[in-house]
Amino acid sequence: MPFKIPVLMYHSVSNDFDRLSISINNFEKHIRILKLMKFNIISFDDDFKKYKKPLIITFDDGYEDNFINALPILLKNNIVATCFLVSDLLGGHNVWDENKIFFKKKKLMNHNQIGYWLSHGMKIGSHSSSHLNLVDIDINKASQEIINSKKKLESYFGTSIKVFSYPYGSYNDEISKIVLNNYQMAVTTKRSRYILGKHRENLIPRVHVNNNTNLFKFFLKINSIYEDLLYKN
Repeated sequence: MPFKIPVLMYHSVSNDFDRLSISINNFEKHIRILKLMKFNIISFDDDFKKYKKPLIITFDDGYEDNFINALPILLKNNIVATCFLVSDLLGGHNVWDENKIFFKKKKLMNHNQIGYWLSHGMKIGSHSSSHLNLVDIDINKASQEIINSKKKLESYFGTSIKVFSYPYGSYNDEISKIVLNNYQMAVTTKRSRYILGKHRENLIPRVHVNNNTNLFKFFLKINSIYEDLLYKN
C-alpha cells in the first residue's frame, strides 16, 4: 500500500471574499475535521513514515492574514504549518498580482511577525525572491531567484530553509534541477496527495483548498483518491 500524505495548499485566511482566501470560520472547521480524523499534522522536517496519518499544512505567499487570522487557530490547536515567503517583499504587498483583473491588495507578513511565527513553532520556506514566473525569465535570473531567497531568509531568521514552493507552480527540468541542488524538497501546484515512491521530492503535489471547498469535499480530498485522480505529469 503506497504511503500517501495530503499536503494542503492554502493562501489567504480572510473574510475578504478574495478568490485566494478561505474564510476564518471555514479554516477553523478544516482544523477541527483534521483533529477529529486523528491526522498527525507534521512539518517537512519530520520523518513521514513514523506517523500513521501524516498531513502537512502549507501557505503560499506569506500574507499578513496568515499571522493575524490563521496563527491563533493553529496555536490553539497545537498545530504546525509552513509558510512560503517571498524574500524581497517581506512587509510589502502582493505586487505580482497588480496587473491582474481580480487584483486585491493584500499585505505580507513583516520581519517581526515572521519572527513571532517561528518562535511559536511554525515553519517557513522559500517562494523565491520576488514571485516571478521562473520559466518566463532568463535561467541565470531564475537561479538567483531560487538561491538568493534561501540565503536571505536564512540570514534574516537564523533558520535552515529546506523547502521551496514554485511561484505559480511553474518549473521546467532546468529549474527543478537548480531547486534540487539547493533544497531538500519542493512543492508544486499539481493536484494529488504526496505519494512516496511515486512523486519526486522536488516536485511534491498538493491538495488544493479554497473557500469553495465544502466540508464534504474537504473530507474527500484528504481521505480518498479524489485529488490523486487529478494528478497530471
